[in-house]
Amino acid sequence: MKKKNSENFDFFMDKFDKVKPDTPEALNKDAIKNKILSQEKAEIIKLPHKKHFKAIASIAACFVLIFSICIAVYPKIQKPASDGSFNNVSQQLLTFGCYDEINALVKELEENVTDYFTFVGGFGGGDLPSHSETYKQDEAVDEADIIKTDGKYIYYKHTESIDPGYEYAYQRKDLVDIYRAKNGKAELVSQIDSSVLAYDDNFSTGIDDMFLYKNRLIVRMWYYSSQGELMQATRVYNVSSPRNPKLICDYRQSGFGESRMIGNIVYNVTKHSARSDAPDGGIPKCGYGDYLDCVPLNDVCYIKDAQSSYFVIISAIDVITGERVASTKAVLGGSRTIYCNENNLYLTSNKVETNFDEIDFSDESDIENLYYKTAVDIIKIELNSNEIRFVASGSVDGYVLNQFSMDEKDGYFRIATTNYATFGNETSAVYVLDENMNLVGKTDDFAKGESIKAVRYNGDIAQVITYEETDPLFVIDLSNPEKPIIKGSLEIDGFSSLLVPISENRLLGIGYQTEETEGVISTCGLKLVLFDISDNENPVALDTKEFYKTYSQVQRNHKALVVNREKGYYAIPYYKYNSEIDEEDESDCGVITFEVNNDEIEITNEFRSDTRNGYYNGVRCVYIDDYIYTLGEDTIDDDRIGDVIINSFKY
Repeated sequence: MKKKNSENFDFFMDKFDKVKPDTPEALNKDAIKNKILSQEKAEIIKLPHKKHFKAIASIAACFVLIFSICIAVYPKIQKPASDGSFNNVSQQLLTFGCYDEINALVKELEENVTDYFTFVGGFGGGDLPSHSETYKQDEAVDEADIIKTDGKYIYYKHTESIDPGYEYAYQRKDLVDIYRAKNGKAELVSQIDSSVLAYDDNFSTGIDDMFLYKNRLIVRMWYYSSQGELMQATRVYNVSSPRNPKLICDYRQSGFGESRMIGNIVYNVTKHSARSDAPDGGIPKCGYGDYLDCVPLNDVCYIKDAQSSYFVIISAIDVITGERVASTKAVLGGSRTIYCNENNLYLTSNKVETNFDEIDFSDESDIENLYYKTAVDIIKIELNSNEIRFVASGSVDGYVLNQFSMDEKDGYFRIATTNYATFGNETSAVYVLDENMNLVGKTDDFAKGESIKAVRYNGDIAQVITYEETDPLFVIDLSNPEKPIIKGSLEIDGFSSLLVPISENRLLGIGYQTEETEGVISTCGLKLVLFDISDNENPVALDTKEFYKTYSQVQRNHKALVVNREKGYYAIPYYKYNSEIDEEDESDCGVITFEVNNDEIEITNEFRSDTRNGYYNGVRCVYIDDYIYTLGEDTIDDDRIGDVIINSFKY
């Protein structure tokens, strides 16, 4: 590194360490690590006070955004489209003429970028008891999770420590425990072990999550191949007899990532880090068991002006037969977040333009000239029983937060983004695109200096939460796709990270309580807010409940929310730290239940689990008939994870 650049970097890091600004969750390295390890930890988000730290925070936020994405420049070469069976989409997706072209583009992208983005949830049959289902964005699209139930059995993914036989060393492997649950009792009847995919004794395998469809358990495992490549295995088990699961399908593809299930079809969307020096030039592979082949050339394409050397691989598996129902596709250029409904799957990829290399960060006057602009490329994929078809593509300004930022209605695609443009002047907007992904409408920019924390669409209305020091709720009318209108807004303390529709006119916000200490705003607990949205121009906060020094996985993962519509209650796992509890416990964890009655949030109980050290592992819960079951890993110390602890509580 040249001396000037080195001095700039040291200057920037010094400012960043002093301020510690809030950054998008997907850019947090701990979050990325936790995703890979399938663990979640509590985190206090430091937010600089606007009056004292605005300028430095803006610079630091820019630094984090640019270097976390690590996009330095656009690739220098743009290859022409080649003839092939892969249809080009609005000149956004281009095809290759041979595998050598793929390797050449991968090599060029490797030299320019290092991408840290990762993919920042009708079961059963017969006459089964009432039971919980995974809370999901679209009722027609199931989402994988670490806990499932069919009303008779509970399936729970957890991690187990293994003593390799010498002091102070422990290995870990992931398991799916299958429990027979009845009348508050749970009996372990069998296990599925991820180490079946390990090539050595280091257990370089794990389990991401799973689906449950009738008598099929679909376990999504990751492992490193004998050539050192990260792979995803979709293993389908017949659990007609849960005491003796039978493997019927073992489909594998390069990378790891997300998935959705529509009916009996599982769609896997994985992200593969292509390396030009890897076997086969980093071209993604797929197949059954150890019999893997490169994705056919006609099924590979790339994004025009790609900035990432990552492939996104998409496959479709029938979980009843175990057969692949469509050709596996691969797109070079990376992907950030997916949105899926019953008919279409949308891939998004983030890009940034910047003059970062031209700025002398030791010169404050030069910093004023800093420019960067974020953008989101969107690819629309049509899903049907025998084809994965790329049909359209488009682009909007900004950065997409998560899957809830996107929605489709009547053929129109809606997406809410925050644009981190030019020296910290963040603004947000909601865009509307038609079925061909042409932009037809956009709101005025709103929430200057703030970023989006939660979005929920309810028909023609979008509710958007932004945050810097207060929690504004914006209500946006999308009934005219060409003229979206911001109808009203409301500001309260703290911010919501998940919005849950209660009824047509009531909305529940689940998120963070905040406090200010010496000019720094920090999260300090869990907060529930009930909104009245009957008047779009005047939303009202009807009730709030706060839990100091208490956190929940629901704040980060919507799948942890349990909704019992029959009895009208909600259940969320919680963990506390620095609590006045038994000294041998480092934290307290369990489940909070509440109901919404007469425009009030009524806390009905706090069930405490016997799991120790819930700060690190917490618990997850399901309900079966009158009982809530909590399952969590008992942590022995920093290196060892103990047994699964199960508690049940009658509601």
